[in-house]
Amino acid sequence: MDRNTVTGLILIFLIFIGFSLYNTNKVNKAFEKALAVADADYAKGNLETARTEYIEALRFKQNQPDALAKINEINLNLEIHRRNKNQIHSGCSSQIRLSPKPNQHL
Repeated sequence: MDRNTVTGLILIFLIFIGFSLYNTNKVNKAFEKALAVADADYAKGNLETARTEYIEALRFKQNQPDALAKINEINLNLEIHRRNKNQIHSGCSSQIRLSPKPNQHL
């Protein structure tokens, strides 16, 4: 191999390493941004939006344990909320059916 071939291979290697570092940094920043937005939404109580943002964060780093744990926690909270809402609605409808009409004499 002559001098130009060695120089060319070294340049290709350096470009490859540089791009890898740049891309990793870009992915980390995008992940951190999505995680910050998700945490802010979670703190505000916007569970549906927070869940969506945690899923978005997982696009950048799959199987990230903190994001997965938050998604599981949100799923449980949403399920509990849905059950409570259904119980309230079913309780109200039974009360409405059992109560007498306003002008009806007993």
